[in-house]
Order: sequence, then C-alpha cells, then structure tokens
Amino acid sequence: MGGLRTVWDMELRDVPAAESDADAISRLEPGDIILCRSESSWVSRTVAAFDGYWSHATLYTGDGRVAEASISGVGATSVDQLRQRYPVGLAVVRPEADTDTRARAARWAHDLLAGPGEKRYSGFDLGLVYVMLRRASGEDAVAAIPPPTGWELEGIAGRSMYESTCSGLVFRSYLHGGALELPIRVAPGLHVADGKIMLGPEPSAVELLATDQLVEQDFSQVGRRLSALRERVRILTDAVGGIAKGWAEGEVDVERAVSPGDLWLLTEHEQRFFFSPADAQHARELTEPPEGILESLPADLIAALAERDAVRRNAAERSAELEFLVSDADSWPPGSTVTVAFRGGDAELHRQIEEAVQQITEACNLKLDFGFDPVQRCYRQWSEQDTDYAADIRVSFDQRGYWSLVGTASVDPTAGPAHGPSGGRPNQRSLNLFGFDRNLPAHWVGTVRHEFLHALAFKHAHQNDRGPCQQQFRWDDDPGYVPTTDPSGRYVSDAQGRKPGIYTYLSGPPNQWSRGKVDHNLRSTGSVHDVAGPFDRSSVMLYRFPQWFYTSWPSECAPDGNGQELSDGDRRGLKLLYPDTPGTNYPENAGRAAVALEAYLAEGFLEGADHPEPDPHLDGMLAVLTRMVARCE
Repeated sequence: MGGLRTVWDMELRDVPAAESDADAISRLEPGDIILCRSESSWVSRTVAAFDGYWSHATLYTGDGRVAEASISGVGATSVDQLRQRYPVGLAVVRPEADTDTRARAARWAHDLLAGPGEKRYSGFDLGLVYVMLRRASGEDAVAAIPPPTGWELEGIAGRSMYESTCSGLVFRSYLHGGALELPIRVAPGLHVADGKIMLGPEPSAVELLATDQLVEQDFSQVGRRLSALRERVRILTDAVGGIAKGWAEGEVDVERAVSPGDLWLLTEHEQRFFFSPADAQHARELTEPPEGILESLPADLIAALAERDAVRRNAAERSAELEFLVSDADSWPPGSTVTVAFRGGDAELHRQIEEAVQQITEACNLKLDFGFDPVQRCYRQWSEQDTDYAADIRVSFDQRGYWSLVGTASVDPTAGPAHGPSGGRPNQRSLNLFGFDRNLPAHWVGTVRHEFLHALAFKHAHQNDRGPCQQQFRWDDDPGYVPTTDPSGRYVSDAQGRKPGIYTYLSGPPNQWSRGKVDHNLRSTGSVHDVAGPFDRSSVMLYRFPQWFYTSWPSECAPDGNGQELSDGDRRGLKLLYPDTPGTNYPENAGRAAVALEAYLAEGFLEGADHPEPDPHLDGMLAVLTRMVARCE
C-alpha cells in the first residue's frame, strides 16, 4: 500500500447506489471489480485506515461468484457469501475496457483458481507499508517501528506456489488475461513508472506521522488514528518483515503492491456504484467533514472590519455619492491586474496555487499576477519589513486556519490592527493557507479557490438572504439540552440525545467562537450587497457542515457540489463583478466616491454628522479608492 490516504480522498460521496443487493448482482458483468469494507477485523481496519476506505478487492468471474485472495487463501466464493463477510460496504468499479477484455481477465482468474499448484495469500503489501514509512519519513522519523527481525527471503523468493494480495490478483488478471495494465491512481507520495510503484518526488503524507505538529495542523482526528496504529504497524512488519526487507529499495512491481484504494480510484473507469443505499449511506457518514476548526478571520481582523464597516455605512447614509463605499468598494476594477506575493513556501507550491486559481481568472475580466521570474524560477515575495505594497494579495502559510480578507480590504490599512501580523498594510498577511508549505491537505484546490474568491470580493453563499440557510441552521440548543462534552471538550449530544445548537457547539473547542464571531461567519447581514445573485448549492463558497447543523436532513442548504470546481453560479458571479464588456460604471462611481470622500475629509465632517474629526477609516478608504481609480485610467 505504501502511501497514506484518508477517507476524504476516496471520492465516495457522489457515487450512486443500486436499489438493492439483488439489483446490484443483476448489473454485474465478468471483469467487474468488487471492493469490500470490513470493520470487524483489525487487519482490515488497519488496511482501510492507511488506504482510505476499502479493505479488500475481488474480481467478479460470472455466475454469482468472485475470485479473491484473502487471509483464508486464494479461491472462489459467492457474492452472497461476500456480503455476509462484508455487511457494511460493497461497491463495484468497472474498468474502462471493452467487454471482451474484461471477460478475458475474469476467465484468467477463473482458470488460475481451477488449475493445479498451491496458492496462498501474500502479506507483501502490508510489508510495503513499512518500507514506504521508513523511506518516506526517514530512518529516525519512524524509529518507533523496529527493523524486521526473524524473517529472511531465503526459501520465499524461489517458491513455486502462486502468491498474491487481494488487489494483486485483480491487477494480474487484467494484465495477464486481458492484456491491460489497469490505470491505477496511487496514494500521495508514490508514483508508478515502468511497472513499479515507488516513492514520488513530492513529500508523502506519511511524513506527518513523524511530527508532534500533526494535531496542531487541523488533522487531529487523522492524527489520533494514525498514532494508535503505530503499534499495529509494528506487529504487521514483524509478520512480513522478510518481504519488507527484501524490497527496502523503496520500489516494487505494481502487481505485488497495488491496493484496494488504487483500484477504486482508477483514472479510467466506465462506472462505479455501491451495492445498496445502505452501503452508500455508510460511506457518506464517514466522509462527513471532520468537525474541526472552521474557516474564519482572526478575531482582531473581525473587530477592525466591523468598526470600519460601521463608519462606511454611516458615511453612505449621508451622501449618495458615498453609497459606493458599501455597494462596490470591496471589488477590484474590472479589467485590472491584481498582484499576488508569497511569504513562505517554495516555487513549486506557488506554481500549484497559481495553477489552481486559473479557473477563476478564466471566468472573468480580471488578471491575477503572481510575479513569476523565468530567470530566477521564483515567484513574487513580500516581507514583514515592507513599507510599500509588494502585492495586493499577500499570501502566508504560518497563521492558524484558512482565511482571506475580502476584496480591496487587502490594501486597506484600517482592515486590521496597526501592529498585528495580519491586515491590509504592506507588511501584513491578507490571505493565509496554514500548513500548505509543509503538506497539502486533501481538497486543497477547493480551499485555494475559496480563499481567492474571498480576495476577489466574494462572500459566503450561506450568508445569501436569497437562500434557505438562515432558516435551516440549528442556531439554538434542543429544548432541555444539558451541556455535555467529550474528552476533547467538544459539545456533544446529552444522555437523552438532545443536541447542542451551533452557538453552543462553536463556543467550545477547537473553535471557541464568541456569539459575535458566529454571527460574522454564518449570519446574513441583511444587506443586498453582501452576496450577488441567487443562492447556489454548488458554489465553492458554501460551507460544508455536519448533518446535525441543519434543522432537518436532507437540507436545501447543504452543498451538492464537490467543493473543488467552480459552479456555474460562481462563474456568473465573477461575470457580474468583473464583466468582459467595457460598459461598467465602476470607474465613474469610484471616481465620484473619491471626490466626495476627499471633500468630506477636507471639511472634517458631513452635514449632520456627530463626529468633529475625520475618521481614520475613511482616510484608509480614500487611499483605497485613489489606488483603484488610478487603475481605471
């Protein structure tokens, strides 16, 4: 298996289900791969924990039977018996190949089982876990896992018996019977070349096993699970130590090391489906987003922005020309170039981020310039010593959480505390992707697009008054709820099954949000300027919450997109903010607002205003408007 996947990497949520086991069996064709999940065997649980979700793979040979290599041996069994052994998870993946190729693979497996000679299950893939952990993380990093002892290759390599892992039998059947090398997608940190699985050039996710920072990087659930597995890995490597030792060069034939997850994630497949709705539901429950830290601006930025926005609204109420301050001042001039710079991370990470946001700029009339230097092979940088803006959007990776200032707040000096690490000044972070410089998390592309849409003046879809979320969120505790916490301090259901509301749940670890912070991140302000267009369930700007956050399930507020790709609604919103045609009123409106604001600042107050001195927030707004007007010229 070698690499490390999480259940969230397995593309399980949107896979359809057959109506029943009987319906699934009627749809099977020879050559179909049936994936299985067991939660009763500790070996199966260990395999699934490292590989993502599945713990076993079989090949359907026809007549209701499958060929499989299991701990019990290599042989045939019925699909009905398979279901009895795997009551919580069966699914089918059909490789993209003609019917004859799939049938030849099934026939090869059938003939192998019917032929002479001893056949047995191989634990080689479990040994490869050990090899890859040692090599990807370094010898010292996994010192808790001892080297294999007591087993040697002598007497094993030359055996004439047929040995195979469960996935290896499937892969070999296609390779030798169907003359097709299945296009597997291996785990992070590994790659396939010349028929071998080997360490990739990028760091493997297993490096996280070696650090004490795992829990600090919002991977607490995965971290606790992997830590608990270290002792099991020690047992497994003792059992297959000779094989692990024999392949200590860090590469192995694909047919020996392919895993169930590799087969499920075939890059070319005709279809995938769960055996039953219950199988699909079980997978979806396990792929509910971890109830960890939600995206949010730091508290000091929220406070500064609340004060700034109150001043803007007050000014807009006293002058029609200043309505622009609350309607359009967050967006950048259409057709302009917004610059980006990095603090931390290497050029490859910067390139990946630039590539991820191309989907945004391709959908609107705005350019994001990352400042790539083809001679030095590096991207634009900013520092905490800057006194002039190196870039409009200043990216960092060292502050907790994922967040971004909204639109032109990135260049508004009043958008944060004067001496804090984050805000709208030249030496402050305006967009943060915590830990990306150490390890890219699952679904990182969607996170990047989400935060860069914030940087282009998008707000959260669930704060759209045109949508149902404000009515469908469970804001308050169930009546009679008795505050109850788990060992980590998180609020959970009480002894009677009553649940905490959103305010209570988010007030505890790990978020510890105040009521005001909950309102800032989840409540609508009631302003028509906050979110443009109709509510969009497929938007990458819609939070993905656990089911119990909603008053009922299924909820019309729950996302139906994958959270990675821009939706049609996202693209329409980008077109509204940054249209292709030159007919935008942005330059004229921004210019009028700048003139009106400059006049106000010169006079010291607006007619009817109750403050005798100009507010520094409006000085900052004038600086922003001046910069934006200059870009329109």
